[in-house]
Amino acid sequence: MDRRAARYAELLKTPIGSDIERYVRDNTVIFAFPSQDAADSWARALLASKVFKAVALDRFLGFEPLLRTIGLDDERERESERAGTRMAQHADRWAWAIRALESLKGSEAQHSLVLRRILPTLPGGESYSISHLLRLVRLVPALYEIDAYARQSRKEPLGSAEKQRQFAFLREELEDLKALARHYRDFLNDQNIIDYHFLAQDQSLSSGHHVRAYGLKRDFARLGLGIEHEQSRLYFPESALPDFSEIRLPPYIQFDSAIDEIEYVFASISEEIEQGLEPEDIAISVCRLNPQKAAWIRQIAADCGVPVSIRSGSPLSSTPFGRLLRAIQQASREGLTLDALDSLAAFTSIQNRDPEAWRQLRITAARAHIPSPSPNAAYVHGLWKESAQIGMSVLNLVQKYDALWKDITEVAQSKNFSGLYLAILRFLERWVDTTKLSAESYTDRSMRMALDELQAFVEREDAFQTSHFSPFEVYLAALSTKNYIPVMAENAVRVFDFGTTAGLAAISQYIIGASQDGLAAYFENQTALRSELASLLGLDGTYRIEELVALHSLGDAHFSFARESFDGYEVAHPFFGAALAENANAMRNGTASVLSRVPRRVERAIWQSTTMLASDTPLALTKGQKQRFSEGFSAFPGHLAFDTRTYAHPAPLDAPIAKRFLKATDSFDFDRDFAIFSPHSLRDRMRCGFRWFASRIGAADMYALDDLSMILGNFLHTTYQRIIRALMQHASASTSSEVTDDIFLDIFKQAAKTTAEEMFASKGPGIRPALMTYFDRARHRLKTLQEFEALAFQPYRREGFELPFEHVFDSEKAILRGRIDCIFSRIDESAGNAQCLVIIDYKKNSIPKASAMRPRGQESSGVVDDSDDIEDTASSMAVQELQVPLYALAEELDGKLVEGALYWSIEKAEGVAYIAPPALPPGYGLAKAFKTASETADVRAVLRQTLAAASMAVRNGELIDLALDRASCGDCPFRALCRYWYFLES
Repeated sequence: MDRRAARYAELLKTPIGSDIERYVRDNTVIFAFPSQDAADSWARALLASKVFKAVALDRFLGFEPLLRTIGLDDERERESERAGTRMAQHADRWAWAIRALESLKGSEAQHSLVLRRILPTLPGGESYSISHLLRLVRLVPALYEIDAYARQSRKEPLGSAEKQRQFAFLREELEDLKALARHYRDFLNDQNIIDYHFLAQDQSLSSGHHVRAYGLKRDFARLGLGIEHEQSRLYFPESALPDFSEIRLPPYIQFDSAIDEIEYVFASISEEIEQGLEPEDIAISVCRLNPQKAAWIRQIAADCGVPVSIRSGSPLSSTPFGRLLRAIQQASREGLTLDALDSLAAFTSIQNRDPEAWRQLRITAARAHIPSPSPNAAYVHGLWKESAQIGMSVLNLVQKYDALWKDITEVAQSKNFSGLYLAILRFLERWVDTTKLSAESYTDRSMRMALDELQAFVEREDAFQTSHFSPFEVYLAALSTKNYIPVMAENAVRVFDFGTTAGLAAISQYIIGASQDGLAAYFENQTALRSELASLLGLDGTYRIEELVALHSLGDAHFSFARESFDGYEVAHPFFGAALAENANAMRNGTASVLSRVPRRVERAIWQSTTMLASDTPLALTKGQKQRFSEGFSAFPGHLAFDTRTYAHPAPLDAPIAKRFLKATDSFDFDRDFAIFSPHSLRDRMRCGFRWFASRIGAADMYALDDLSMILGNFLHTTYQRIIRALMQHASASTSSEVTDDIFLDIFKQAAKTTAEEMFASKGPGIRPALMTYFDRARHRLKTLQEFEALAFQPYRREGFELPFEHVFDSEKAILRGRIDCIFSRIDESAGNAQCLVIIDYKKNSIPKASAMRPRGQESSGVVDDSDDIEDTASSMAVQELQVPLYALAEELDGKLVEGALYWSIEKAEGVAYIAPPALPPGYGLAKAFKTASETADVRAVLRQTLAAASMAVRNGELIDLALDRASCGDCPFRALCRYWYFLES
């Protein structure tokens, strides 16, 4: 006998193994376990031990298959076929739930229900919803227990009068459940349906058979399966469980984090495989297994080179096909918004059918500003049609949209399940590459299972006659209550939820997350009833902790928990106190030794080592970068999310690529060898080369960008320009600085209407609600601005709006270009007919602080303290705010006198000045950086130094060099593209 077979033979010496070996040769004995996985594991163990050459799999049953065997043996099944009855399926529960709700509405006097506690009558004759159907369907397992309780004629616990008053709500719930159980039985009889849960209560085992059940006594008892009957052939061998009063507890290990715990498990498994075990000989039981834990297990198993198969069920609604149906549901409810389009296009099998069409649909939705999400599909559909009418969609895209929307509504609005089945098939045929769906076994099997479920609804069409519920909504809800469990992979470590592995036969088993809270969920109330009601009825649904541990300690078992788990901070279970204290130091040293062999930890040791370098370590790595990588490795839980060896300072762009970039973005004058900047691009370049590069190529995510604020700002700018031009032409306003409210209102209405119509045509009809509700606020704010300018700049003439400028800085080898929102000018004869300017930059809302326009070290040295806190920025620039100071510098170098330069917030109706205008009207105090232009010499010097430094960087090919400090990245829209500071973020 080889070593592996010997290990399996050892399992047959455990209490359960001995009991099975004793009776397995008796073909009348059935062996029952809490789950079919546990039952199958013992059949495999008998064969792997080589003690037995063959076993009958139908004699090793989980609890549910056993109930079917008891309730419907071969003879009874033949009788049911002759009588024309059929077995209850999942769809029958939904048909019954609909019938029950119809009865509650009084449409079936013969079977009327009155549920005082579970589903009270809704006020005002309101219809019941899908959530009420779900509530009833999920109550069916409780109905089995209540029916068994009622049929055993137990005396209900009344207790004292005070206790009856305290628990009156539970008695009402009990009566509701009894009524529902009777109604469910009546429904089954009316439809000629057999539910083997009830048959198992009514019948006993066929003659000549008996069951040896392990860990199932409470399950049989709560379903009233005749345990105490004299002639019962159900046996619950108590001796089949280990007695911890006579043997030592299994090892119990404590870890600092859940990552340490999982890594230890897989490092240990890797060693066991190297020593001759097959992966399928090993099992992992996870307390409170969920998708997050499953993902970490897959990742760490892959890092350790261990194949795993996670036996974790998920609702059919969460499978790829179920998510596709949910995407259709989302689209039918809110229309084809960006969110809905993304949900559909997330399936490559859909997008690959016509990728360009899906791209154009998304672009059109973004351009037309279709609201996302939206509560009204009809409104969104209207916006799409209007967008097509104004030319925002090409013809084939309109046709594509119409066809898609038609197929979505056909699915969502199907009148019956037959029509729904056909509509889904049509949608799959027209929009989905089903060959890709079928290529992956998980997707293919789950899709077939979901379609089989729909076919079952079709076959029961007559039972679903109702006008209250949409067939599509019922079907989706039904998929959420039926699980799909993937097929186990061949020769892989099996991973289960702890609740399904009681009695599992495995040579080596690791139970992780076995803290006090982790185990509590499994030995507390296990009935389908709420715990208070089960306790009142005396239905024992709890396990003893020693029983649970015994059922998981049949092979070489290892229990563990992490003080900092994925679920929060945990403490050891008191049952394992002795095991935790015993040999604690040796256990700690042993775990440290195992963890040191985890590949990720080996790599970290190499990175942190000062004497040993890995061959693939980037040689250009700085000391600071090494320190950041070390911190990244130890960050919890992000250290496993990325392969940090790939992160280093990016290499410069190749010369041909750099030249093509500079030409395409008009960032360089190759004739003069000068870099070209605007105030905005100069600021980006000085903060971070990569930010400047990404901005110049337009790498911002247009779909993630909320540009409504920018649209409203453009609306204010454009409308104000129209107002000013109209006022200049208005006879009554041309000779006076004052404009009456009536005149301004008439001009504003016309200007705003014209601007809005232009924006609807260019930005889509989706912005209409925001713009129309913005009119009153805009009128008030623009009137305030007009009054301020009329009073403050009476001696000046408005030069215009959006005035372009360009200045060549020869010594700095830079060209500055831009557009100034507005310039007021006058001719000063006393200064030799010099042109004097006031520069204004309009902002919708935020304006910089005055301190941001002073050099570092002078932020609070201005004549007027703006009382703002100095911005804490990591920017390398000595002046933080560049825009208006650069405008002023360019105009001064062109020989003009700048008498004032300011920002004006239209929303806030206030301004802040770089250079204070010479005469401000009363009540318009401005925070200011400087009183006059003569005080700005230091700023002008700093600006020219900034231009020179930026130009030199570009001319030296430094196009994607990164920010010197992470604080500069706070408002960067390109963090998702950055590989330097943000590689540690999960």
